[in-house]
Amino acid sequence: MASFRLTLLVVVVLAAAAACGNESPGSRGSAVVTLDVFSGLPNPTWVITPEQTADLLGMWDRLDDTAPVEYAGSLGYRGVIVDFADGSRIWVSRRIAVDEGTATARIDRDGSLETWIVDTGRADLDPALVEEILAAIAAG
Repeated sequence: MASFRLTLLVVVVLAAAAACGNESPGSRGSAVVTLDVFSGLPNPTWVITPEQTADLLGMWDRLDDTAPVEYAGSLGYRGVIVDFADGSRIWVSRRIAVDEGTATARIDRDGSLETWIVDTGRADLDPALVEEILAAIAAG
C-alpha cells in the first residue's frame, strides 16, 4: 500500500511539474474572468487559458500608464475582473485597467482590452448581455 501511495505521489508531482512547464513566458497561468454586472444575482464567470492570459498581458503591456483609480461601484455593468492562477488580479472598468498587486494602472483608450476580455466569454454568456456590455464599453 505504501508503494502505491509513493507511486501515486510521484505521478502527481510529475504531472504538476509538466503542467507548469507548459506556461508561456509572461503568462500567469489560466485565469477566471468575472463579468461584474449583476447586483442581486451571481456574476457570470468563465475560464481563460494560459495562452489567452499571455495575450491579455501582451495587450496590457502595450497600454499607456495612467493614475490609479478606485473600482466603480455603480449599478449595472461595472467591469471585468481577471483572477489569475498565480493569485494576481487585473480589473478593467471604464477604460482603466489596474493590476491590484502592483497598483499599476493603464489606460485602455479605445476599450480594446476590455472588449477582448468580454469576447473570451461569448460561449458562456447570454448573447443579449454580451451586446449590451459591448455597447457600454464602446460608449465609454
